[in-house]
Amino acid sequence: MSDLKTQYFYSAIVLTIAMVFPLCAETTAQQKELQEKVKAYLGVENLQREQTGGFVYQFVLQDMYGQLTPELQKVVDGYLSVNVPERQKTVQSPSGKFSLHYDTSGTNAVPLEDISGNGIPDFIDSASVFFDYAWQVEIEQLGFQVPMDVLGNEIQVYQIIFSSLSSFDYGFTNFQSKITGASGTYYTSYIEMDNDFQNSGLATKGLDGLRVTAAHEFNHAIQLGYPVWTKIDPLDQRYFLEMLSTWMEEVVYGGINDYYQYMGALFGSIQSKRFTSESIMYGNSIYFQMLEDQYNPQINIEILETIGAEDVEALDAMDIVLKRKGSSFSESLNDYGKWMYFTDERAISGEFFNDAAEFPAVIILSLANGITRVELEINVRSESFYYIAVDTILQTAGLTSVSTNDNNSQVRLNHFNSNTFSSLSVASGTSQPVLLDFAPQDLTFLISNSRDSTVTVNFMFNPDSTLKLPEGSKVVFGPSPARVEKGVSYFYRVPANSKIAIMDLNQRPVRTLQSGGSDNVPLLWDLRDGNGNLISSGIYFFIVISPDKEQVGKIAVVR
Repeated sequence: MSDLKTQYFYSAIVLTIAMVFPLCAETTAQQKELQEKVKAYLGVENLQREQTGGFVYQFVLQDMYGQLTPELQKVVDGYLSVNVPERQKTVQSPSGKFSLHYDTSGTNAVPLEDISGNGIPDFIDSASVFFDYAWQVEIEQLGFQVPMDVLGNEIQVYQIIFSSLSSFDYGFTNFQSKITGASGTYYTSYIEMDNDFQNSGLATKGLDGLRVTAAHEFNHAIQLGYPVWTKIDPLDQRYFLEMLSTWMEEVVYGGINDYYQYMGALFGSIQSKRFTSESIMYGNSIYFQMLEDQYNPQINIEILETIGAEDVEALDAMDIVLKRKGSSFSESLNDYGKWMYFTDERAISGEFFNDAAEFPAVIILSLANGITRVELEINVRSESFYYIAVDTILQTAGLTSVSTNDNNSQVRLNHFNSNTFSSLSVASGTSQPVLLDFAPQDLTFLISNSRDSTVTVNFMFNPDSTLKLPEGSKVVFGPSPARVEKGVSYFYRVPANSKIAIMDLNQRPVRTLQSGGSDNVPLLWDLRDGNGNLISSGIYFFIVISPDKEQVGKIAVVR
């Protein structure tokens, strides 16, 4: 599998839902005019392949339709035909939920081998089972909504068409009718699949290619039944929808790993391209793998639902859902950067991505050398990360921090290595203690920026020999007293999977913190209550509740 790490070129040209826009074929004057209008709509000088197929192309044409001349509307009608292509044969899937249409002769003919002898090509028999399984996992197990019919009801039978597609096309989900309901806009659709999955440009051929495409495309069909298409520009959601469908490939058919083809481009450019960039949207599906592992698979459905319910863009929906769970997109993006660090030779068995050892390694952009104090000024791009390796300089523990002109929690700092990988990120302007089990010890620092613009960050490490790991087995809080202006303190020696409840002197709850799955990992408290407000000076109690111990302690806080 390791050769998949080097397939950088596939990420730019292999699309699992591509519907080819005829830019490479000989075009008429009207088609050329339409191309110019599409480019103007998207605000680009040249159309990338990601902007010429599937959801983007269909949304652009539908949005532009009323502004086009009758002649150009006829051209568009050829791409947006609501009529399902006719085929020679039709069969129902075993569940009866899918109708599969195929040819046995001509350009669109499927492989005719029929070992079972039931009169249906084995290729079609297999496809019907694969789509039934996709329905079972995505709808019955995970809880996605059933696609809609033209009346806005749950569809009874969904149509799958098999066609001879171009060299790099697996299949695509084609819009049919627009449905406007009380809660938003929806679309009916049908799926068009390649007729043999043997095209030269496919990274995964044969039945495995058919499997992952069934999972991917059926998820697109499901997405069209959610009200995410009304006020929010659907083009701004495309990266999210592709992330979601590519993640679904791994959920439904986890052993195939067709998504490996996108990892080279993702890991090679994650520090220079925005999280929302269309050029890495397929690879970024592993972000949803992380959320699934940290919470559950349904969190990704909750994000999809929130786009329509809150009438917000996908990135804002992620932030809303994560804040409901005590986190934020800013914290999650920093966490994602940490997960992406532990891949390839840095992978740790049982931690982070299941397939981490098969992914490429991220590139460390800066290397800091020195004996004591370290200072760097760095530009961190929007919605991105920046990695700094501090090379054998930490002869003592110390404090690290990042600062910007307008400190806020969207710029965050973290540190880790193979021995320290359960640390928590802190916001810019906040110091983060670096405590060492031994010295010297190399560390990698991660700075993430979830803002919508590049920021200049000042990174600093100040040695402090007074910082030491607490001795004994009890949970310890520090520094003591905690100073509110510092903005952060830690609980040390926290057991795995435990809770720390913080109360004031009147035993009123102030905040509850949850530790992760590793023992003795510092647990950060930003000295804020459950509503996000900085606490007042005074004495507080904390109670540690875990499967192995219960402990009561005292905290002094000063301003």
